[in-house]
Parts: sequence; C-alpha cells; structure tokens
Amino acid sequence: MKMDETTKRKRIEAFRKAEASLYLSGKDPRGSEFYQKIKDEVIRGKLTYEEAKAEILNRHIEKSKK
Repeated sequence: MKMDETTKRKRIEAFRKAEASLYLSGKDPRGSEFYQKIKDEVIRGKLTYEEAKAEILNRHIEKSKK
C-alpha cells in the first residue's frame, strides 16, 4: 500500500522539529547510521512510532551492557 503524500510530509516535518529540539539540547542524533535507518523506516511507514521507540530503547540497553 502506497503511503499518502500528506502523511509522509507530516512525518518528515515532525522529525525536522524533533531534530531541531534535540540539537538545541545538545543531543543531536543526526549523522547516526542507526538513527537514520529508524527515521527512514518511520517516514516510509515500515515502523510505527511505538515500534521505533522500542528499537531505540533496546539499542541503548544493549549499548549500556558493553
């Protein structure tokens, strides 16, 4: 099923705002290969927000164990 262009634009804009906020707080995720993969999957509709959040949380948990 093809994603509606309006939905895609809204998701892109939501990420733009979130990235600006994170940048201002010193936590800019841009440039991270993992972040870009998750972002692209959410924008394309392959992952929901909740699924993306769970993947990011699991990634941080795994990294903290090392």
